[in-house]
Amino acid sequence: MKKLLITLLLLISPITLQAISINDIKGNSDYKQIDVTNDITTYLDMAHTEKVGDTKDLAIIQTKLIAINYSDKEIYSIKVMYTYKKDRSKAEIEDFVKNMNAPEAKTIPEYFVSQLKLLDSGVTATKSEFTIYNFDGKYIDSQGPSDVRSLAVDVRSKDYTFASALYNYIFKKGLY
Repeated sequence: MKKLLITLLLLISPITLQAISINDIKGNSDYKQIDVTNDITTYLDMAHTEKVGDTKDLAIIQTKLIAINYSDKEIYSIKVMYTYKKDRSKAEIEDFVKNMNAPEAKTIPEYFVSQLKLLDSGVTATKSEFTIYNFDGKYIDSQGPSDVRSLAVDVRSKDYTFASALYNYIFKKGLY
């Protein structure tokens, strides 16, 4: 019985230490509000945001997004790794379009840049942890490393908006 109690405490304690309540988020400068819709407000957890890779071809930023879902009275904590292919950045594509010989590209370069970004944004998002808490910070559910998927990020999605702004914040090179 004592071993069972100790095992349960060991399993529960990491969850308790990482729990987050609505009061923890509001008024804490580590959480930067990045999106608001009717029911969900999304924050970037700056204490868990870092550049983890920067090579000639790729940049990688790991972060944690916190979303408050007011209609379901839940808080979602999502660990995300954004990978950026540098040759697909907006600046690189603008240079490519500028050097094209097509007269249309010279007349309306913004159109060509946007169309090329639609084909491949150059960003992938790997979401490795998804944890749900109630507003008081009580753990509800989670999905962990077994559910990890890397997905291409569409330029029309909120993921792309977050990734682009985060790239600018970390690398100070303008929107991705």
